[in-house]
Amino acid sequence: MKKILILFFVLGLSGIIFVSCDKNDSTPDYTQQSALAQDYAFIQGIYSDIFELLCQASGDSALIASGVGMIEGANVVYDSINHTYQFNFGTKKSINGKSGSFTAVSDGKFEDQGTKTTVFFNDFKVGDSRVEGSNDITNQGKLSKKLSTLIQFSDSITNAKVIKGTDTMFFNATYSVLWALNDTTITTDDEYTFGGSVSGSTNTNKSFSASISPNNLILFTPACTHIVSGIITMVMTTLDSNNAPLTTNVSVDFITSDGCNNQISVNTNGTIVSFPLQ
Repeated sequence: MKKILILFFVLGLSGIIFVSCDKNDSTPDYTQQSALAQDYAFIQGIYSDIFELLCQASGDSALIASGVGMIEGANVVYDSINHTYQFNFGTKKSINGKSGSFTAVSDGKFEDQGTKTTVFFNDFKVGDSRVEGSNDITNQGKLSKKLSTLIQFSDSITNAKVIKGTDTMFFNATYSVLWALNDTTITTDDEYTFGGSVSGSTNTNKSFSASISPNNLILFTPACTHIVSGIITMVMTTLDSNNAPLTTNVSVDFITSDGCNNQISVNTNGTIVSFPLQ
């Protein structure tokens, strides 16, 4: 599960500064762009994590049979009549930094084609950041593949907010998600890939629009605690030294040198900064 990005999340661009000892005055200052890229990556982790939690819950035969279970630090209650999952992380931060709860209400079984699932948040927090907004996930049906079962979903995130103190990130996304069940009886070897478009803005007048490269989709696996791979290209609007809008092209690359690490690379107009996400 993706317990990523919490320590490095700086919503509102409030203080991550990348400085090298030999930096000179001619080096472009892309602090705002790097921080905004981190904001995106943090939110990507939140919503991908929610999707994976639902996949784990729907594939947990003991939970489905008994109606109660524990998944990644959350007490989960399943209502088989109303196809409802409630994930409760408690009032204090859990071991993975979450607190509060969210409820997923479906109009059928999560794995069945045509089922729509809507996620509602109840004081749900990751670290010190509260999550609000609409998240609708619709099962588009199975795709054929020799070595695994693929289920395709559309995942629409509308008017989402991630709030930390006085800082707010507004977020919208339209994803196409593939859930690859490499063994239909367990979820530990499954894979999740996200493609689509994303947009975001802050209450400090920064914004971005982005797309996930079809050839470099965002990849998650339960075996890795970080995003495994993927590249997202972004057009950002930040503020220059005169507080005028400044547009830059940025790419965010989840580095995969060893197949599972916590590195992210941000390329802003050819200036590359890499940093860990833990």
